[in-house]
Amino acid sequence: MLKKSFTLAVLALGAFALSAGSVLAQTGTIEGTVLDGTTSETLPGVNVVIQDLDRGAATDVDGRFEISDVPVGSYTLLASFVGYQEETVAVEVNSGEATQVQIELAPSQVQLEDVVVTALGVEREEESLGYSIQEVEGGDLEQAGEQNFISSLAGRVSGAEVKSSNVMGGSSRITIRGPGSLSGDNQPLIVVDGIPLDNSNFNSLGQNTGGGGYDYGNAASMLNPSDIESVSILKGASAAALYGTRAADGVVQITTKSGSDRGGIGVSVQTGVSASQLYGFPDYQNKYGGGSSPNF
Repeated sequence: MLKKSFTLAVLALGAFALSAGSVLAQTGTIEGTVLDGTTSETLPGVNVVIQDLDRGAATDVDGRFEISDVPVGSYTLLASFVGYQEETVAVEVNSGEATQVQIELAPSQVQLEDVVVTALGVEREEESLGYSIQEVEGGDLEQAGEQNFISSLAGRVSGAEVKSSNVMGGSSRITIRGPGSLSGDNQPLIVVDGIPLDNSNFNSLGQNTGGGGYDYGNAASMLNPSDIESVSILKGASAAALYGTRAADGVVQITTKSGSDRGGIGVSVQTGVSASQLYGFPDYQNKYGGGSSPNF
């Protein structure tokens, strides 16, 4: 009887050992590498988690990770890292095998607050300013295709009135929030990379009053719209306080392109053609004239 009980105990112990071995054999390992999707460089410190089991590991200095004793089955890995978008990968774990995985993370695009250039040329967040300011990107001015960048501001700046000449190379003038003086020029001060620019035209008194002559343009026509990175319109006396009385009608702050973001030598070519045709010629009498001075 004792011998029979001993035999049963041995058999039970063997069955338990076989059962335990069978359970241990139903697990596998997940191994892999996490790379930067742009540069293909390995990323250390990335958290890799099995979503279904809430188990995971972090990548080492070589960007590798290992999760052991994973039950057999299908799972989803979630890889996350600061500055990168989260990535999920489906894996299949087989008994006694190591499943190899390669995960590529794409850099995340962080939406920053709007940054504008103030009167001192310092970049600040638009919401932190205590005065009205509006910014126009240089690409919008270039797309307009105007010879004078002032003409390109028409319809893009609230409260601004733009008047342009209809002759080639003619002057363009801008007023912000209406005229502020009966005798002054009423144009805002133009500042290019911190240097004030007088936008008064070069026309004679007769030309300005419609007495004849040619419109030779003004200083704003000397600026190439393709060289402008951004234009900030500073409105109000507080915005233009640093420029004195010349900026009583506002400031047009221009920041030109620096070329620091371009690698190597870059060349851009733009061409344009404009043509004009008179609608009709009026009939003139050229036989008699009034002469000049009181003597006829």
